[in-house]
This record gives sequence, structure tokens and C-alpha cells, in this order.
Amino acid sequence: MSKAAKHINLLSASCNLDKAYDFSERSFENIIDLCQQSVPIVILDIPHVWNGWVKHTLSMVDEIVIVVEPDLANLRNAKNIIDILKTLRPTEAEPLLIVNKSGVAKRPEIVAQEFADSIECKLFDEIAFDSAVFGTAANNGQMIAEIAKNHKAVEVFKKIAFRVSGRDAEEANKKPAGLNIPSLMKLLKRA
Repeated sequence: MSKAAKHINLLSASCNLDKAYDFSERSFENIIDLCQQSVPIVILDIPHVWNGWVKHTLSMVDEIVIVVEPDLANLRNAKNIIDILKTLRPTEAEPLLIVNKSGVAKRPEIVAQEFADSIECKLFDEIAFDSAVFGTAANNGQMIAEIAKNHKAVEVFKKIAFRVSGRDAEEANKKPAGLNIPSLMKLLKRA
């Protein structure tokens, strides 16, 4: 694992392409278990593939966030994933649907709410396309919040984080009750 930020560690895939990696259905169970013992929240960024290990991993996680672009190919793929998840996880929470890269100029797209309605999944949020901010962040290897802390996408990311972590956004924004030490120090200096 490598430290990416104050509260973020990354365990990334190998960069070595000399060897093919074919994973068994349960290949990632040990890694996930080890991570869960080490940190309070584990987030998996699963590639756009469909095989045994992806299906098994999705069947055992607590929350699923499906990120799509608003086009026909993504609609088909998302519908297939949603349908299979409903059978794999009949008693679990419905996946969250995020429509990413909406509003790309001159690109025909499906309106986010229509997309969600078509695949029978609740739209959690939408992230508008912003080539300057997202491109800069990608090229610099930085997070969006480091490039543009007040960007609307940052609020969407926070909303997702609060939801999947089980935290309440309103509670997290409240200051803890108790003494305000800087104010107390000012009062003591005046005395």
C-alpha cells in the first residue's frame, strides 16, 4: 500500500504487463479481509470486466456504486449489472447510480434521470463534464478537491463518501460540543 493523502492509502494493480493475471473467483477475499482489519473503510475500484472474481466480489461487498456515462452502451451494461446484482443480493441495499461526464459538447446523451428510470435504479447524483478541472487533476496525479476545492463534483464525492461510510453529512459538518480553546485563550489574555 502506498500513502496517497493524509487519510488515503492505495493498493494498486501491478504495472508489469509481461505476465497475464487470471484471477480465480475468490482471489481477492484475503486481500479484502486484510484491508478491513487494517482500515475502517475499504473502497474497491473494480474494472469494467465481467468474470468470476468481479461477480463474487460484488456479491459480498456492503455498498455498490455504479458509475456510468450517459450513452447507450453504458445503459445496456448498467442494466445487465443491475439485473444480476438484484439476483445476487436480493436483501442488500440497491446500488447507487452516478452519471459521470454529463454535458459533453456535441455528444448525444441520455438525460440522467431517464437513464436511471430505464435501468430501474435510483439516481444518486450526476457529475458534469469539466475537461479543464478533471484533465488537470489527472495530469497532475491529484484529487479534484486539490485542484478546485469548491467544484460541484467535490460535493458529489463528499455525498458519496458519507453515504457509503454510513456517516451523516450534517453531523460530520457540526463542530463538536465543548470548549472552544482559541476563544478561551483570547478571553484569558484579556483578563
